[in-house]
Amino acid sequence: MTRATFFKHFELLADQPDAVAKMRGLVLELAIRGQLVERNSKDEPAAKLLEKIKTEKREFLRASKLKEVEALPQISADEAPFTCPSAWEWVRLGSISNRIHYGYTASADHSQQDVRLLRITDIQDNQVNWKTVPGCQISAQEVAKYALHDNDILIARTGGTIGKTFLVTSVAVKAVFASYLIRVIPSSQISARYLKLFLESPCYWRQLLAKSAGTGQPNVNGEALSGLCISLPPLVEQRRIVAKVDELMALCDELEQRRQARQHASGLLQQSALHHLLAAREPQTFAAAWQRVRDHFHLLHDTPDAILQLRQAILQLAVQGRLVPQNPKDEPAEKLLGRLRARNCPRGMAEPDESNGNSKPFDLPPGWVWARFPELGKFSRGKSRHRPRNEPSLYNDGKYPLVQTGDVARAKGIIRTHTGLYNEKGLAQSKLWPPGTMCITIAANIAETGILGMEACIPDSVVGFIPDGGFGGAEYFEFFMRTAKSRLQDFAPSTAQKNINMGILESVYVPLPPLAEQKRIVVRVEELLRWCDTLEAQLHQTRTLGAHLLDPTLHHLLAA
Repeated sequence: MTRATFFKHFELLADQPDAVAKMRGLVLELAIRGQLVERNSKDEPAAKLLEKIKTEKREFLRASKLKEVEALPQISADEAPFTCPSAWEWVRLGSISNRIHYGYTASADHSQQDVRLLRITDIQDNQVNWKTVPGCQISAQEVAKYALHDNDILIARTGGTIGKTFLVTSVAVKAVFASYLIRVIPSSQISARYLKLFLESPCYWRQLLAKSAGTGQPNVNGEALSGLCISLPPLVEQRRIVAKVDELMALCDELEQRRQARQHASGLLQQSALHHLLAAREPQTFAAAWQRVRDHFHLLHDTPDAILQLRQAILQLAVQGRLVPQNPKDEPAEKLLGRLRARNCPRGMAEPDESNGNSKPFDLPPGWVWARFPELGKFSRGKSRHRPRNEPSLYNDGKYPLVQTGDVARAKGIIRTHTGLYNEKGLAQSKLWPPGTMCITIAANIAETGILGMEACIPDSVVGFIPDGGFGGAEYFEFFMRTAKSRLQDFAPSTAQKNINMGILESVYVPLPPLAEQKRIVVRVEELLRWCDTLEAQLHQTRTLGAHLLDPTLHHLLAA
């Protein structure tokens, strides 16, 4: 595949999440390797350009009353990142710059307007809004040292923005630059725009990261920047490269806009389909909405977030009684609940305080009834009386799994992992819960749920629910808790360690269908969630394949 063919057909791969960013990197890498534009044997070689640069630098230092700096070491073949084309030269940044120095140390003062102090934070997306840049107190003599001029290049030298660059152009105000920036004053004999694009290329970033590696707080100094290796083409070729890069970056912008437009349109279609599905009240309307989702499943749900929303919609429909048809012959849930109350709450339960948000959130279908967890089975907190919980004597030679909040949060339905193993001493201060217990976290990971896949202990930061034996399992209730999770998190106090209490969970209304319908719901939900798993796997495979196609293609073009 030629470069021209690749760029022409790149849009076929542009929907990969990082495709356009990779293309931008490829453009810059090809540019600085001399593989982006045709070369002209009539161009003055970079070697002659270097003589002019040296002469200009001597004159600059003399006029600025600065000492001449020592000549930088030559770049050996081993140090050069790649082989330059003929007429190009490997040079150090310091050799093609009249000066590299740190900025002015001063406090920003928005009341000062005469001289602005440009900081790292004022540079966003290679642009500066000079109206918002603060001023500073500075003498006229210092202004002369630090005043910004067109074609200056600023480089962030520390922190999370290390290496970030900005090419100064069309400064409408008098401004200096702050001390966390380093200024590079390029020779006028080179294109500052070419130098800027080199300082955005992967080759630059690889060198910069190597020079700043191993430090606690990432930073780079003027000496390290001065020693960076730069591939320097003839001046007229620099200008052709800049023009071609501008053209291709505009293409990248267009591709990114198209990708975003497609994603936006897909998102609107997805939201519309889910809205019609969740809003449908009549069986015929619901059937039509569901058919629309099924018919356009792969088109509507083509991102991980979209599939996540579909999963949530399936669960919401299930617990609202709109996923499977009702059967009037099923025993009403009210009769079932009466028997359960007699077994589990013979003394009755107080009505919950609806002012806390525990109101009934939707209307139930015929035959359904609202219930609460203590009425439906055994509902209590786990036990872990010993403090500290990580006391080694509780775990030495342990054999009883201890499931913690993190295990529940990672479960995705069935809890198959454990944090530790209690021994007999550990078990004595805790309690074993049987497989099939639904766990609900009330600290750290709020209202995460999962069903125990094995016999295990749970701490008091987890609530256990063992459904009455007639239910056959806790799957339906775990599906419901996934839909109620966001509401339960709202009940957690605004503290560093968020938590909810048993009172909140005990008062939560649970939509209870007839037992026969509940079993049909569980079967249907499990079928649809497996369908979502398949789609998610296909999406991952498609994206992985796209990345596998893109990466070798980029590598091939760089090696060409």
